Amino acid sequence: GITPDHIDEHDSFDDYVRTKARLFEAVPDTGWSLLNRDDAMFGTVRRNIHSRLATFGAGPPESAFDIGIVTNSRKVSVVARHETGTEPLFQADDIRLPGPHNLMNGMAAAGAAWLMGIPATVIPDAIRSFRGVKHRIECVAEAGGVRFFDDEASTNPAATAAALDAMDRPVILICGGDMKGNDSDFQRLEPLIRRQVAHVIALPGQAGSMISNLAREAAVPVHSTRRLIDAMSIVDRLAHPGIDVLLSPAGAGFHSRFNSEAKGFRRMVRDRVRRTSAEPPVSVSPDWTPTPLDRRTITGIGPVDFKHEYCCPTGSHKDRAALYQVRCARNEQAPGVIIPSSGNAAIAVAAAGYTLGIPVYAFLSPETHPGKLAAMASFSPRIIICRNSIRRAGNAARRFGLPNLRPSRDSRAVTGFMTLGFEIMAQDPNETLTDIFLFTTSGATLTGIIRAFLHAVSHGTRSRIPRFHAVQSGSAIDIARALDSRPVPSTPADCRSAGFGGVSGSLLNDELIHVIRAHGGSGWYTTESEWQEADTWLQAAGIETSPEGGAALAALVRWRNSSRTQPDDRPLVILTGRRYSDTIDPPDLSGCDVCRSETYGGIETFMSQWHTVVS
Repeated sequence: GITPDHIDEHDSFDDYVRTKARLFEAVPDTGWSLLNRDDAMFGTVRRNIHSRLATFGAGPPESAFDIGIVTNSRKVSVVARHETGTEPLFQADDIRLPGPHNLMNGMAAAGAAWLMGIPATVIPDAIRSFRGVKHRIECVAEAGGVRFFDDEASTNPAATAAALDAMDRPVILICGGDMKGNDSDFQRLEPLIRRQVAHVIALPGQAGSMISNLAREAAVPVHSTRRLIDAMSIVDRLAHPGIDVLLSPAGAGFHSRFNSEAKGFRRMVRDRVRRTSAEPPVSVSPDWTPTPLDRRTITGIGPVDFKHEYCCPTGSHKDRAALYQVRCARNEQAPGVIIPSSGNAAIAVAAAGYTLGIPVYAFLSPETHPGKLAAMASFSPRIIICRNSIRRAGNAARRFGLPNLRPSRDSRAVTGFMTLGFEIMAQDPNETLTDIFLFTTSGATLTGIIRAFLHAVSHGTRSRIPRFHAVQSGSAIDIARALDSRPVPSTPADCRSAGFGGVSGSLLNDELIHVIRAHGGSGWYTTESEWQEADTWLQAAGIETSPEGGAALAALVRWRNSSRTQPDDRPLVILTGRRYSDTIDPPDLSGCDVCRSETYGGIETFMSQWHTVVS
């Protein structure tokens, strides 16, 4: 059909249609014109045609030289009508390309061949052998259960709508580019975004802005970025088995603006396929002993299952991801890794680096607990103590070309944390757990657990997922602000006195809020008095976890006292982080290389002892 396109090069859509119609007007009366009789512009185009006319469309053929569809209980057939009857051309199942629009394309191609006198008997084989053209809903590869589709040739909303309509799984849509005077046509995307799109990644241009606005109205998360390579990094964070990644710009100029760089979409996808095949399976420490589910009955709260993640080898659930992240970096021959952390992640990464023989640069705040510093020092990392450690680490990673293993930025951390979800499922074979509570800062751990459950459900090994509850306090408040029924401080600065650091504005927040809300969970902001009281209950029960564990239990107490619970609900609280003494002496860091500098120049001088600046 004819849809608005290149309107910026014509006076109007009507002028655009007249230009198209002139192609048919030029066909001599001895030739054939084949038109889609279902198209709204059919009457306009046929008005001045001098040639013989044939049509195709979704219904049965009614007149001679009509091509249409006949359906019976067993099959859908495309047939052509001539003066004395009908002749089968092919079966709908012969089309190997996705989407109902490709059935129409097949009818047009088969009808043209039939009108030219090509025997109908050869048409089915030709239809079956056609695998599509480059950049048209082209499945470039599948990696880790994620399919990547290159639909770069869709430079208008109608083409992108056809691509979305062809998808049979949730979609991460990459779009952007310039409109061509067809801004009113973007509204056709709205129902398809609601139905099919899990995330929109918008690159610059009016097309990306239009789709972003439609997505926000449909409560679909939107991620904006300026480069395709950054869009693919967002894909790495968001994608999970059972989802499709669709590059379909809906605007013009996408290739020249974003995709003509040396590392374009197709090459980046191929890199991911090679990386996936080269990576070792998800692994944890060789000294690993899975932490069991421990059911307790707490006075005033009732039955609660605990998972004691502080019993992991380095005292933190961060072991779940660290060894996997560092092993991948070593396999890619990285000369070192960087980890910005408040302590627990740095300890786990330092231990993994020590085991695998790769240098670790731990960027730490001056307020890092001395007990965590002491635990870290036994693995001899190179330590940079500075304010704004997350930003400094990001700068250093780019400057020296080293992987930054910050969990909210490194998609492999989420993959590693999936092991925790799989372990919980193995320990709950009868699916009795109804709710899972976890203290959440960057969100990488909870994202990994949720993706594990989604993976199991999509593969039929689990019938449902539990409700997830993100517990927050201190300066990590975004999820609680979006989901907690109780007012949450408006900015991180307003609630730092409530304890804990955290990651405000984590890239994982939008996905978590969307999934938690979709499955009936919640976000909880816990005050200092609440988690200290819950921490007292834990200590009375002989559970020596960190205050974050108290915060998670405090959220469960609020949940139990709400109207959301049922008597047979079975909640699980994941207890993370080891308790460190408040009276520990300053740690001995003599076995570590330590940099204490507030300037980037000082940090660069420190790291230049071992590495060369690359950017």
